[in-house]
Amino acid sequence: MKNMFWKDIVQRVRITCAGVMSIVALSSLSACAVTTSNIESSDVVGPTIKIGIAFDRPGLSLFQNGSVSGFNAQIAQAIAYDLGYSAAQIEWVEVTDQTQDQLFQSSDIDMVVGVSQYSQVSSKTHNVEFSGPYVSAPLGILVRSQNATKLRSIDDLANKNVCSVAGENSDKLTANDVSTLMSGANQVFIQQTYSECMSALATTTVDAVVGDSLVLEQLQRRASGQNFALNLSDNDELDISYGVAVPSGDVRLYAKIQTLLAKIVQDGRWNRFISNIKNSSAHAQIKNLKAPAIKQPPDEQ
Repeated sequence: MKNMFWKDIVQRVRITCAGVMSIVALSSLSACAVTTSNIESSDVVGPTIKIGIAFDRPGLSLFQNGSVSGFNAQIAQAIAYDLGYSAAQIEWVEVTDQTQDQLFQSSDIDMVVGVSQYSQVSSKTHNVEFSGPYVSAPLGILVRSQNATKLRSIDDLANKNVCSVAGENSDKLTANDVSTLMSGANQVFIQQTYSECMSALATTTVDAVVGDSLVLEQLQRRASGQNFALNLSDNDELDISYGVAVPSGDVRLYAKIQTLLAKIVQDGRWNRFISNIKNSSAHAQIKNLKAPAIKQPPDEQ
């Protein structure tokens, strides 16, 4: 084991890292009413739009009682609406890093909302077009309360057991950086969902869960009977950013979504969607989150 492993990684790259698919049709096809004008300008065609999203992230995208709620879900609904689809015409599809490619290949999803920039761009694991990012979250370290002062930073996790969700890494890491990082820790559990990592933390299988602080704070709040503490990195180079993935080569849809994300920021919807997360947070870094500047897309092909 390398006691200085995590610190070495930070010094080398200047940053560090942190299944059953269910498809829910929220309405019958007879309830569809897509406007012709919007259909003609969109590359998503049909009576419904199939949006892939995580199902286990309270405050961001949580599936309950037949629908998905939270910030990412609201972003997805806004994109769908601007493409000509009502909320009742959205088919929510549960997606993980492991299932995404197959769902695109089988045309079971039109896009994935709330995917990390690292997983879609830096790691080169997926062959997609990436719109955004539309939000950047500070890196969070969730631990049991008795370890709150001992495990405050990435350096403190050397030789500890850590759980991370596949693809949930800081934007600027490369796949090689992550591979090296994982091999130097005492033991790193890579899971497909935050729910699995929370179970590992609750059962003392791991000492910490590293990932998106927005998700981790919501999970901490909902952990009934468990005492967890959340520490946030103050290094914005460790942020995890999220956007929208569409199939590789679909440049028109990528450009449309990029334009729509900019519109969502500019017209105030972004601030409205994020308000519950910001207002309920105990952390200044989350309370002070700002909408990122959305780059203009290239000319549509």
